[in-house]
Amino acid sequence: MKRGPKREMTSFGWKVERGLQPTMSIEEIKERAARAAEEGTVLEESAVIPPVPHAAYVDSPSEDESEPVIACAEEPVDQVEALAQSLRDNPTLIEPARALLAACSEEREGSELLAQVDAQLEAAGTKPVQALSSVADVLVRRGALACQVKVNGESYEGSIEDAIADESLTEDDVVEEWYVTTSEGQSVAKLFEPATRLDALFLERPHLAGALLRTLELCDREGGLTTKDLQNLLDAEGLLFRDPRTDIPTIWPSLYGNLLKDAGGIRWEHAWITTQEGRMAASNRRAGHTA
Repeated sequence: MKRGPKREMTSFGWKVERGLQPTMSIEEIKERAARAAEEGTVLEESAVIPPVPHAAYVDSPSEDESEPVIACAEEPVDQVEALAQSLRDNPTLIEPARALLAACSEEREGSELLAQVDAQLEAAGTKPVQALSSVADVLVRRGALACQVKVNGESYEGSIEDAIADESLTEDDVVEEWYVTTSEGQSVAKLFEPATRLDALFLERPHLAGALLRTLELCDREGGLTTKDLQNLLDAEGLLFRDPRTDIPTIWPSLYGNLLKDAGGIRWEHAWITTQEGRMAASNRRAGHTA
């Protein structure tokens, strides 16, 4: 049997199972999360919001699954907001998710899709550490992408796992996964357009607006700026906000760079380089200030 690329059944690096009954109440989950906060540990998805009401997830932060954390939602949740929050919590997956959703405006075959998007992200310097197939799986489970298994070009009633186990199929049969963006996926993509994210960043951090704007402007040059060069230029303009008592910067340039990078205004390629979206955002904000 011929088939497309192997999918990794993970959710942001966590193993997932369905159809299980929760063994922890919401109160117990909150208590565990509070205890983890006190101990300084991280439970990345200890209370996962499922895409389907009352669906249960089993999450384990390590290969040892002897003590899984099981969580479920008591009330139906909004799929778009649930996925949006997951991406906000994992900003390095925003660009891969956006690229996949944009590429699937029309139905696409899985192996071709992943190869194209992988090359696109590689060129843009936004390729995730996590396998792109895993990001696609997350989008499918959250309802942002629809996946249709096809055998020899015809729709197959079942999952890729069903097709693999189907004894009626032979080695000559071609099994593929085809993806298309859903209406929910289109809504999520709009929420994470760079212009929208950059506007939100400036609104959420008004006290840093001037420094963020200058960072975009300073890094808008051939080859960008190293962190050291950016630090020197921002410091010369008083944008590292040195403590008057110690003369030590209270903010470092990497903060500005990472905030803008997560919002799509800057990319990192051994230097901070303003993106086209960042250039437009800076121009619009500067025009607004001078109007």
